[in-house]
Amino acid sequence: MVNECGNAHLNNCSRFAECIDREDGYECRCKAGYHDNNPAKPGTDCTFIINECESPNLNNCDRHAKCIDTKEGYRCECIPPYNECKNASANDCDKNAICTDTDDGYTCHCKPGFYDSGQDPRKPGRTCIALTTGQTSQAEPTTLSPNLLPCGAEFCRLDRGEVCIGGAYCGCRPEQGRSSPTDKCIPVEKVPIEIRLVSDGSNRLVYSTDYSRPQSQHYVEIVDKFIKDLGATIKNTPFGPHYVTTDVNYITNPKVKNRKEEPKGFPCGAMFCQENLGEVCIAGRLCGCPSGQKRAGPGEKCRPVNYVKFFTIISY
Repeated sequence: MVNECGNAHLNNCSRFAECIDREDGYECRCKAGYHDNNPAKPGTDCTFIINECESPNLNNCDRHAKCIDTKEGYRCECIPPYNECKNASANDCDKNAICTDTDDGYTCHCKPGFYDSGQDPRKPGRTCIALTTGQTSQAEPTTLSPNLLPCGAEFCRLDRGEVCIGGAYCGCRPEQGRSSPTDKCIPVEKVPIEIRLVSDGSNRLVYSTDYSRPQSQHYVEIVDKFIKDLGATIKNTPFGPHYVTTDVNYITNPKVKNRKEEPKGFPCGAMFCQENLGEVCIAGRLCGCPSGQKRAGPGEKCRPVNYVKFFTIISY
């Protein structure tokens, strides 16, 4: 019988998995604390599970919420029957707004007769002002242009293809986009990508929960720079004529997404030998060419060599 688990290059188990020898082969099983990313081939791709809920600085859940660890990261759920609307200090609705409790928090809407003058379309009902009344009989009636659609604190332009989103702000329909707020909405094909940001110019970026909150100054600043710089970069490529705009879906903790790539090859001490280069593990701690083979330098393939002995005869 051959014990594939006794030799790392005879099995394809992850270095974070246990190799279990069987009569008909072997079995790979991710170690405790590691997640199996490929259940179809168990134990071949294992990554360490980070529980963001164990440390407050790894999640931004409210103190009245429960942090639930998930495979992708974490999610926050309000602890029932917590109702932010019952306590004025637990919500930031304007005194002239109606607070409505929801499963995941609360929403604010200005009372009838009050106008929402808030600057953040994602947070309506925070600044409500009374509408000016009086002398209506002498004032000229205001006729709203058929091209304008009232939406929160603004008016959507129908000639630009804008729609009112959530009754709060104007934007394009799903699967549409535009380069600037004054352009027309056009059909777009969205391509999601993940990008790791390590610096802002010469300043090294250090993650904080402010980067995960769209209303924070850090989030707004870094997203604005990213969209402008990425757009300028793409426009200088062959894809430039087809590029429309960039949207940022979210910013997450680098410990969740930016894990180091799993080294390729089979382990040998603190190294990983590359089988495609013909390397073998020497003395359990060094990768090199097998006996009878050499190579020109690191990263080159090992090749058989023939030794030729020369004898030198010196006469006196």
